[in-house]
Amino acid sequence: MDEYIIDLIKILIWPVLFIVILLLFRKPISTFIENWKKAEFKVDKSGITVVAEAVRNITEASIERAVGVEENEKDRYIEEGFKGVSDTITKIQNYFDKIRNRKILWVDDHPEWNINEKSAFETMGIKITWCLTNEESLNKLKNENFDVIISDLFSDEGYPKGFDLLEELKIKKIEIPLIFYTGRVTQNLKEKAEDKGAYGIVDSPASLTSKVLSAIIGSEI
Repeated sequence: MDEYIIDLIKILIWPVLFIVILLLFRKPISTFIENWKKAEFKVDKSGITVVAEAVRNITEASIERAVGVEENEKDRYIEEGFKGVSDTITKIQNYFDKIRNRKILWVDDHPEWNINEKSAFETMGIKITWCLTNEESLNKLKNENFDVIISDLFSDEGYPKGFDLLEELKIKKIEIPLIFYTGRVTQNLKEKAEDKGAYGIVDSPASLTSKVLSAIIGSEI
């Protein structure tokens, strides 16, 4: 691929993320900078726009969610944000054809909260089907196949309805990777999700895209 195009991608993407993180957290981010310098951008012509658009959407989603990040969680958020974006870029580069045309079932009663994340997946050629309730999603699964399920974990009242969905999938022997996307992942929640058989539980947009792509790509990574 033309070296000019590779350089152009680096010029466009790196400053955007750098400025966003700097404005959000206003603190030294030497680890972030050093890691980002190691990232490689070797994508074919069909993947260039995908990488740029996906990163843009993930960044916008990160800005929206950063408002609720507690002070003692910011270092983790920065580190996971970089790692998730870097992993996402690598997976798009290496498995672009495998990612396209896959299908995600997204279960969340507030789809308006995840517009940028949805756009990031759609940029990669992934189809999103939205369901507002567990019941609706189970009915959808009767007639349609999906590669990954994304679900919120808690209801507005704080009930962990996502665990109910996971249990129903087990009962019905539906073996589709389920990833919880929630407001904040604690060690306790992570352990519970793993014990109950979730593929993963994440609380940042970049971690979500990376985890979903891992589930899609499967054993090839």
